[in-house]
Amino acid sequence: MEIGGWIAIVTAAGTVLTLAGSAIAYFMKLFLERADRRHAEFLKMVDYIDGKDPLAKKLAAIYLLRTFPEHRDFVIRFCDHISPNIIGGAAAQMQTELALTKAHMEKLGR
Repeated sequence: MEIGGWIAIVTAAGTVLTLAGSAIAYFMKLFLERADRRHAEFLKMVDYIDGKDPLAKKLAAIYLLRTFPEHRDFVIRFCDHISPNIIGGAAAQMQTELALTKAHMEKLGR
């Protein structure tokens, strides 16, 4: 093969490698951004539970904690520790939802 053929092959290979590297970097960026968004969503749910939000929003936030299996251990501990501290007319509803969320997360570990 002549030198011109080798130059063409090296150029094509370099272009393909550059495109592949760019694609990998792009997908890594998307993955990291998604992880950041999920973490922010999780913290928002915990804020709703601990804040002055209406009961329906708190119950929904407790329920949505089930969609974060990556925080399984924390959610189980959170449910255990917060449940005894809930007072007021809606305490029973919130404690029931916390117990269901804890049970769901415990099943994930089996």
